[in-house]
Amino acid sequence: MVLQAASDWALRRLLKVVLKKNLKHMLATELDVEQLRVSLGTGALELTDVLLSPQWLAEQAVRRGS
Repeated sequence: MVLQAASDWALRRLLKVVLKKNLKHMLATELDVEQLRVSLGTGALELTDVLLSPQWLAEQAVRRGS
């Protein structure tokens, strides 16, 4: 159980670094490992309580003609 918890934390930490690098232009705030829910069995990754950048949202609206 302890080993599983440690590996879950390490995986979420690694994913945080990858997501931070790739999503930094979309996010208004820093990601926290507690915001990540990962299920390797189903291949699912969920981000919770994420605040998107208003600038990025405006750019997306212009691109889509909204």
